Amino acid sequence: MGNGSGGGGVAVASSRPGAAHPAPARKVTATAPKPTCSEKPSKPRPKKTVHPEYTAAAAQAEIEGPVRIEVTIDEKGKVTQARIVKGLGYGLDESALAAAKQFLFEPSTACGKPVVGHATFQLRFAPSLGS
Repeated sequence: MGNGSGGGGVAVASSRPGAAHPAPARKVTATAPKPTCSEKPSKPRPKKTVHPEYTAAAAQAEIEGPVRIEVTIDEKGKVTQARIVKGLGYGLDESALAAAKQFLFEPSTACGKPVVGHATFQLRFAPSLGS
């Protein structure tokens, strides 16, 4: 009868964890390339401006002139960052920044959608213009 180790037999799939099984097929979907917009963004336009405060130190020193500010405007028209490009000192730079951060803009647009934009402008200070 042959109980020897002849190697003949039937292969049966194992259900043990870690046993070799073919990997399940993954569904691969091609994504369409996103349309690129080559339109240059429009410039943001101010909707609401705030007058900066003319400081007592500037009044005493009779300082006048412009403070140049650069701002970043989000898709909703809100100023998210502001920095002084050229200042005057005497607390006027801080006053100009505080005012600029309260400005509201019509946001920049590109391909019909609002996008982040940038603007540079001046706030002018003079003793007769102060509060």
